[in-house]
Amino acid sequence: MIIFIYGSDGYRVKENADSVIDAYRKKHKNGMGYYRFDFTSPTCKGVEEVSNTVKSVSFFDEVKLIVIKNIFGNRIHSQNIPPLIKDLDLAAVKDTVLLFTENKVKKDLQKENKDLFSILSNKNNLVKEIEPLSGVRLSNWVRSKFKESGHDI
Repeated sequence: MIIFIYGSDGYRVKENADSVIDAYRKKHKNGMGYYRFDFTSPTCKGVEEVSNTVKSVSFFDEVKLIVIKNIFGNRIHSQNIPPLIKDLDLAAVKDTVLLFTENKVKKDLQKENKDLFSILSNKNNLVKEIEPLSGVRLSNWVRSKFKESGHDI
């Protein structure tokens, strides 16, 4: 399964990704199947490490959640993700969830890697584009955030 969350509202992109991660952690309390790769981090070893994680077998028969952040910013690695998804048919695999997050708009993502964007934004995947809020929607969102904190405005 593939989840793709992207958009120019970085706060809400992270908020949506965190809600997916929190739901996973509630269901799989030991967290042995949770992995995170940020391709802007110098410690990230690349797509080979992602591939090894996808192919690894879990001792606990638990769904794997693999979070992949900022892959589009790395041209070499972003070119290696589409073959990995296609070769292992990861969109159809039920015991592995790939969560891709990007803080960029659609136009920029397509410009950086059209093939990867096409695969991730496929209608069979869970795709959410997060755009900045304005007007009433922004006001309602701010009110909801205050309410979550136990305050009223």
